[in-house]
Amino acid sequence: MNITDIQTLHSLVWSYRNRLSSLWPTPSCADSLAFAFTEIGEAVDAQLRQNPVYNRNHDKNVDVDSELADCLIMLLTAMGDQFSWRTSSWDWYHKSCMLSLETIAFQVVGALIAKNGYVGDAVESIILVWEWQSDIYTTVKDRLDRIEKRVTCAS
Repeated sequence: MNITDIQTLHSLVWSYRNRLSSLWPTPSCADSLAFAFTEIGEAVDAQLRQNPVYNRNHDKNVDVDSELADCLIMLLTAMGDQFSWRTSSWDWYHKSCMLSLETIAFQVVGALIAKNGYVGDAVESIILVWEWQSDIYTTVKDRLDRIEKRVTCAS
């Protein structure tokens, strides 16, 4: 995984966003970060549901990787379609962050709090999600295909 992989994923998300703009409106940066926040919460919920000790709705079909893909879609949306990727953040975070859902959630919350045009925490969140699931590209593409099918059938 490298910065080019994330740039490719960013391009994928924005190709769907641009193609489906009349059916799937693109939220603002601030709203995209808020949606990412809800998706990371759903990922944590999915992880908790996997623990049979808890009396949760285990019949609910939830998947941590799918929820993280949804979170990533919203983080990449928050970047805007013209975001300029730099390797400096990538190099530091790729080597130094402890990987856990809590760490990813912390970064997403940081992005939400600092939403006034600063997307540094969102970039860090993207890197962490990618570290969590190495085949995130396929999961994101599957989620985008599902969204496209849903919105095009509804129109």
